[in-house]
Amino acid sequence: MKYPPPVIAALLAVAFLVLAVEPTATADPMGRQQYLKAASTAESLADKWWDRRTALYKLQLGKSGPATIWGGAVHMFEVENALAIADPTRVRKNKVRWFARNAERYWNPNLPPSGGYTPTPGSRWSKSRAWFDDNGWWGIAFYDAYRATGDSRYLSSAKRALMYMDRAGWDQRHGGIWWDTRHSFHAGESLATGVLLAASLYHETHSRTYLAMVNKYLRWANRNVKGMDGLYDRHDTDDTPMPYVQGPISNAFILLCDATKNRSWCTKAETLADVAAKRFPTLTMGPQYDAMYIRALLELYRYDHNRRWYDIAAREVQRAMMNARDSDGIYSRNWDGRSIRVVDNTPPNRLQTHAATTMVIAWMAATPPPP
Repeated sequence: MKYPPPVIAALLAVAFLVLAVEPTATADPMGRQQYLKAASTAESLADKWWDRRTALYKLQLGKSGPATIWGGAVHMFEVENALAIADPTRVRKNKVRWFARNAERYWNPNLPPSGGYTPTPGSRWSKSRAWFDDNGWWGIAFYDAYRATGDSRYLSSAKRALMYMDRAGWDQRHGGIWWDTRHSFHAGESLATGVLLAASLYHETHSRTYLAMVNKYLRWANRNVKGMDGLYDRHDTDDTPMPYVQGPISNAFILLCDATKNRSWCTKAETLADVAAKRFPTLTMGPQYDAMYIRALLELYRYDHNRRWYDIAAREVQRAMMNARDSDGIYSRNWDGRSIRVVDNTPPNRLQTHAATTMVIAWMAATPPPP
């Protein structure tokens, strides 16, 4: 389910009351095998949402209907990707391939101008409402499926998600990527995922088409939604920054640095990540959002080897593991232990909540710790 900007802004306003300094406590991360075991256990518990009839995960326990992309499907996709990277066995890689095949069921070939991914599978209506940030997250998950398996078909899936964003989501008159097909506003989430997806594809293919997209998106963003503090806004009429927008953009910058060998991209990555870490010393948006920021921090660490990013991720993941699990072993709570309803009034028993926390544990397992 999508929520309007005022709801998210209200949640972030609470977070801004926290002093913008990082906690002095150092992370004491577990070993990769411990993270792998914990993530594998949580992955198996997600079977509670499995619907044999549709061969898809359900959105919510006790109710029919498949998980939407943002309603938990993309988080489970990333769980499988990260576990296969952490434990690259044939079984794990085949689970990624299986999930990726199911992920293609969300493709609607009739969305103008040449098809796109819709929130639920099986839609063929040309006027179906689609979200461009959904296409971005889905494309990034396909990119991670490529990393996990080495199968280039998933780069093709990532590409068509990006092409839909660029052709249908880019505002041809004023610039910016729309939030959805209703053209509600130019969204920071859409921008961030578009930048990261284009940078990821450039990193793998070195096609200048993708680099041109990155530069187009960033030129607009730097003029219209970049604050004086260097953080990118929620959207073009709301200057509230969010960590899960800053994270993917800093991830994109480090990929561009690695691909182009232009150190200025590295500087941009480090600068943006530094400002974001100080602005958001503790993550408060909710598991479904904060999981994307954690993934980005671990990707940044993978390239720059700055253990600061790993330690921030480890601290947050340990907080989640300590506070979010219920008596059945399900990660059903917010990372501070409160009911998940504190996050956008999210209903209980959503796949999204459990899958997002499982996702960050899996990415910790996939990331070699600092020496």
